[in-house]
Amino acid sequence: MKTQIVGIIGVNGKFGQFFKIFFEKSGYTVTGSDVMTEVTNRHVVEQSDVVIFSVPINSVVSVVNEVVKFSRVGQLFMDVTSIKSPAVEAMMRSKADVVGLHPMFAPTVETFRGQVIVRCDARLTDTWSVWVQSFLESTKATIKKSTPEEHDKHMTVVQALPHAVSLMMARVIDSMGINVLESMSYTSPFYKIAFGLMGRILSKDSAMYASIQMENLHVPEALEELEHEIKRFRAIIETKDKGFRAQVFNADFEASKKHFGKEPIASADKFFDDVIGLMADFSEENMFVLEAGKDQSGIAHQITGIFAGAGVNLTSFHSQKIKEGKFRFLVGFDKPKDSPAIKAIESKINEIPYVKIVQ
Repeated sequence: MKTQIVGIIGVNGKFGQFFKIFFEKSGYTVTGSDVMTEVTNRHVVEQSDVVIFSVPINSVVSVVNEVVKFSRVGQLFMDVTSIKSPAVEAMMRSKADVVGLHPMFAPTVETFRGQVIVRCDARLTDTWSVWVQSFLESTKATIKKSTPEEHDKHMTVVQALPHAVSLMMARVIDSMGINVLESMSYTSPFYKIAFGLMGRILSKDSAMYASIQMENLHVPEALEELEHEIKRFRAIIETKDKGFRAQVFNADFEASKKHFGKEPIASADKFFDDVIGLMADFSEENMFVLEAGKDQSGIAHQITGIFAGAGVNLTSFHSQKIKEGKFRFLVGFDKPKDSPAIKAIESKINEIPYVKIVQ
């Protein structure tokens, strides 16, 4: 089956634009509607083979309910919201085939590559099952199959609970009148990561994070457990009997370690060490940040060759894709940045076409 038209309701949002670009590059005709567009939601449903609902979590049910009467057999409905049960339940009232998707990343990434997409099949004919499988394989993402209910339960601890803890930490810092910039001067890698989580959330739209907390029916139970554990933790800390305090604290610590298991803990510990190593490399005083404005083979070889030719050892080298066709290189070296050898290297790097030193 050749699907001709993909319709996106919420096309002007960040994820709407992300999917629009992806499907257009894949050769599909894309239509879309949004607030203040001439194209209506009804038009998108009536004209499209695939309809993607890319709207806020707290709006998806009402938007789907608005258009289900215009659906038809042989059509596919998909949503990309981060809470699956309400959206899938609403789409199931249509005549279309239904699959719920949750891209586990922000739409600021350049591609699906290296990301995770949760797939919740609800009603798929063989034809649409083949199409969905082909579409997901073409993204190069890692696909995790789930049911809407299982997904929402896991999102409680994967998404909602970490967000809640970070938001509460931010409120504590505010309530205690802590100077954030000053506290950063005392920081360890752990606090930088914790601060990074808080900052990442606070840099975004509050409505999105509110919906993640308020639209998932499993969140209140998790918050109740969190409240219980905070009270219990405080009681342990405030206990005057030091021996009892240490005994209970250690027992809880060991119980949690046993529940997590050796493999997840070892993996998390290695991940943390890797992050600390990257942070150390990125914080080097003697380093260049380079940007390549064109994707061409051999750039990394040219850069490292200049250092090798000057007899300067590299202490770190990282490459990162930042935009379509653009790369960033972080290069650390073992000589002072203002030394004659590095100044000469800087001049030679500036001669490489499409490469510039930005820091």
